[in-house]
Amino acid sequence: MNTLLKVKNNILTKSWDNKIALATKEIMSKDSTSLLSHNNGKVIREDTEYVSFNHEFVPGIYLRRMSIKKECLVISVVHKRDHAWFLLKGFITITTDKGSEDYHAPYVGFSKAGVQRIVYANEDSLFQNIFKNPTDNKDLDYLELYNFSLTRKEYNEYIKTK
Repeated sequence: MNTLLKVKNNILTKSWDNKIALATKEIMSKDSTSLLSHNNGKVIREDTEYVSFNHEFVPGIYLRRMSIKKECLVISVVHKRDHAWFLLKGFITITTDKGSEDYHAPYVGFSKAGVQRIVYANEDSLFQNIFKNPTDNKDLDYLELYNFSLTRKEYNEYIKTK
C-alpha cells in the first residue's frame, strides 16, 4: 500500500492526535523526495521544492514566513503558545481537531496553544506566523524549542511542567 493511501486510511479511522501521530510516523519512515519532505522528526526550516522559509526578528518577536506551492500539504508542529498568523497571499485549507476551514488572502488568524494544523495550499500561498521571542534570541533551535512541540506527547509533558 502506498504512503499516501496509508496516511489517508489512518486519518479516517483514528482520533485527531492519533491521526497526526500515525501520519507523521508513516511520512518519516520514508526517505525525503521531491514529493515528500521531512526533517527526521525536527521542524523543517530549509527550503524544499514545495516550501521555502524566511526568518525575521524584531524586538520581542520571531516572524516565520512560509511560501507554499500549490497542492502542498504541511503538517505543523504543536504550538506551545497563542500566536497570530497571516495569510498574505493565496488560498489554503486548514484542518484541525475542530474540522476544516478555507482561508483566502488577505486573512489574519489567531492560533491557541496546543493547536496542531494540517495546511493544504489550494494555490501558491504565503503564510506568516508571529511568535513570541522575549529574549530577542535569533537561534532557531532555541526559538523552536520555546514555541513548538514536535508531538502531542512532548506538548503534554511541557504543559505538566509549565
